Amino acid sequence: MCICFLQRVLDHLHVILCVTPLSPVLTILYKSFQSVISHSTINVFDEWSSKALCGLAGRKIIEHSSANNDLNLSKVVYVRRIYTTGV
Repeated sequence: MCICFLQRVLDHLHVILCVTPLSPVLTILYKSFQSVISHSTINVFDEWSSKALCGLAGRKIIEHSSANNDLNLSKVVYVRRIYTTGV
């Protein structure tokens, strides 16, 4: 049972790292975890407008959430704050 669970986790595990290319963190990640970086897909995105970011975040959170709309709105605002300020 445990082995089956672990195998399913390994088969379906996805990790998303969001790092600005200007950050020294990217260099540290590359030096520390070369195999992870070399076996990854790296996507570079231009800066999004606040309105576009809120629209997409809102749709995705509502798709995957059964919570009420006020809680979903606060999640969208939080995602926008993280993206625009890094905090």
